[in-house]
Amino acid sequence: MSSKAAEKNNMLAFAHMLAEDSCSLPMAIFRDYRDWGIGDRELAPLVRIAAPAFRQGGVTLRQVAEEFHCPQDKALEIVQYFVDRQLLEYDAQKDGYTCDKLIGMICEKWLTCRRISQVEAKKTAATGVSPYDVVTEKENLRQLGRLYRCFERDFGRNLRYTESDRLRTWLDDEKWPPELIEEALRRASLQNKCSFAYIGSILDRWRREGLLSLEDVLANDVKPVSERQSAGKKAAAKKKQKQDSKFKDIVDDLL
Repeated sequence: MSSKAAEKNNMLAFAHMLAEDSCSLPMAIFRDYRDWGIGDRELAPLVRIAAPAFRQGGVTLRQVAEEFHCPQDKALEIVQYFVDRQLLEYDAQKDGYTCDKLIGMICEKWLTCRRISQVEAKKTAATGVSPYDVVTEKENLRQLGRLYRCFERDFGRNLRYTESDRLRTWLDDEKWPPELIEEALRRASLQNKCSFAYIGSILDRWRREGLLSLEDVLANDVKPVSERQSAGKKAAAKKKQKQDSKFKDIVDDLL
């Protein structure tokens, strides 16, 4: 056998060895990691933890310490960084860490991408499609994913389907700015009242008082209590006047 043919065979054998020493990971990890609040520097440690976790269904702290050649207390700091960002989750039964949270985030991104495709298909089929509308929808979905993670972090659990749908309604149908939704969540958390009903009541009160931007809300916070109450009464009176006027117009039409 010629030296060139032998070299080719050796390369093929080495390629097989590489394949046996490989593991599969979702490409979404490499596409979307910046959306999860981590950068290039944190990606490599995440992959090194996620690879055995995906392969085995979980990874222990001892395995993480062996992977990084460090003491277990240092390994705990590394793992905790990703736990805090909802990318890993501690499983007490396995006494280890799973990628269930990460899989959930990838699933949520897949669902939003699917929804984008459906929206784009509808807009393409309709007349007068505006590229701006499609861009806006993509941005809303990106903001939805970010809010979803904020709510899960503060609630300390995965959101239920009805809660996720309520979040979409605030953002898509009621057109609340995402920063206001996040501010309402923050205030509910500070008062230990993390519930969608309480957060919704905060948003409803802001709408009644005409506070429709974060700047309005923060400016209202520094007003004296009497002035804030007066502003609320004025907003309520203005709303009532508008309703009375609308009712009068309906009666005039009937007569």
